[in-house]
Amino acid sequence: GVYQDAETYFQQAEELDQRMALDSSLAVVLNNLATLELDQALQPGASEENRSMRLARADELYNRALKLTQGIGDKLGQTHILASQAVIESEQGHQQQALLTLRRCQALASEISDVDSQALAEHTIGTVYARLNDAPTALRHYQLALPLWRKIGSVYGEEQTRYVMAKAERKAGDLNKALTDIQTAIRLSGQLRGRVA
Repeated sequence: GVYQDAETYFQQAEELDQRMALDSSLAVVLNNLATLELDQALQPGASEENRSMRLARADELYNRALKLTQGIGDKLGQTHILASQAVIESEQGHQQQALLTLRRCQALASEISDVDSQALAEHTIGTVYARLNDAPTALRHYQLALPLWRKIGSVYGEEQTRYVMAKAERKAGDLNKALTDIQTAIRLSGQLRGRVA
């Protein structure tokens, strides 16, 4: 009776838990493979053919990982994947699609208080607007990313944002701010090297 029903439900729950653990592990593997492909695509000197192939492969892997993370309710995994997919979309020249993906990432990151993904989303939105030749909007998003990077203690994130800020400020003709931000980026880079040594 009741004991048998309870045992049956327990076995079903255990099987579901095992499937979810497998899906979670597979999502991590797919995400890591996609990240490797994306990193290779963004290497300086990569041929356009190799770059396009690797971006497409990364996108396919991220899509598979995203479906798995959605299936198991892993919202943190989803935010990280969405941020990476937006980078791919931007690299492929699909700036408006990248902005839509980043808005999804922001909403999800805000829902689960994922400051890392919020910072990355703001930084990437800035990069998209820089590619759209909208330096003021790019700078506004870079400025929003800085306190988030500091909140989580990411010197690397702040260094990267300061670097792209300097490029946008130079393009906008604000050479004093560009100089200040590039000097800050260099100082932060030195801090990172000091940590490694």
